[in-house]
Amino acid sequence: MSFLRPDISPDGKLLSASVGEPNGDQFLRVWDLGGLGAGTMNLVSEFRFGQSVPESFVFSKDGRYLYGSSYYTGVSNIFRYEVATGHVEAVSNTDADFFRPLPLGDGRLLVLVYTSSGFVPSGHRSRRREGCEPNSFPRYGTREEVPGRHQVAGRFASRSR
Repeated sequence: MSFLRPDISPDGKLLSASVGEPNGDQFLRVWDLGGLGAGTMNLVSEFRFGQSVPESFVFSKDGRYLYGSSYYTGVSNIFRYEVATGHVEAVSNTDADFFRPLPLGDGRLLVLVYTSSGFVPSGHRSRRREGCEPNSFPRYGTREEVPGRHQVAGRFASRSR
């Protein structure tokens, strides 16, 4: 299993990371750090990105969302993951590749756009994009009952690792 690009929520209570399973399944996972002193981290939620790695997901300033990129649509777009509900939505729909979003306090994102000259920083307004909704994409199949959807920690309590 691979564990990439962790981030800690602004209040220090949650940890997020991109996790790759040995079978190639890629997840964005969020854990509660409250039990860390006792040696436990409880899984709060996750989203399955199929075979597309969720990259550079970072918490918003209020800790409500995670923003990151993935090739889930075939091009590296920016996605917003709501931690409490597990809802994922595309906030970009581009033919250029967007990477490493940094949420700004006013609803905008600073993103790196890949160009023939390399990466170029650019401002981007964070808003829902039609036709690029991961929750409506075809499912890739998984061992879980509802693939690609938000799953709460209770589903994983009995799962062997």
